[in-house]
Amino acid sequence: MGFHSIVHHTSEVQKKRFVMKRHASLIPLSHEHHQNLILAQLLKSNVRDYKGMPSTPSEKAAYALSCFEDGIRDHFQTEEKILDYLSHYTELKPLAAEILAEHEDLASQFQLLNAPEVSVETLNTLGYALYNHIRKEDRVLFPLIESLLTEKEFEYILALHNHGK
Repeated sequence: MGFHSIVHHTSEVQKKRFVMKRHASLIPLSHEHHQNLILAQLLKSNVRDYKGMPSTPSEKAAYALSCFEDGIRDHFQTEEKILDYLSHYTELKPLAAEILAEHEDLASQFQLLNAPEVSVETLNTLGYALYNHIRKEDRVLFPLIESLLTEKEFEYILALHNHGK
């Protein structure tokens, strides 16, 4: 196997390993997660600036606050309605409590961006908190939901997400 074949094979294996198949009702939330992961990366201090994206702390703060007000807040509310709807599943209760607490913490961190001066550390802390939160939902919450729900419950989740738009 030549070098290019190994590289191609390796990238195919990596694609298969990292592709997360989602139930159709969770795909809209997953797409929003993808957009919010980009924001999380933008806020981290150890990540290079993205071309065409805000680069100063004040620009990043304004952009992040706009993202929160224009989409992330609604995303949180949709997830909270879903978790409330699924509260009869005892298997979800501890994780749901963590997710809800993280939503509150993240909302508070986003509100700190209203300050006249926002530090690189404040942005970095928010970036890592948002990143870790999204990864928890994608890697722990969604698979657990997919293992528990009936098709009727999935239909409700999709309708709930669509009505929030």
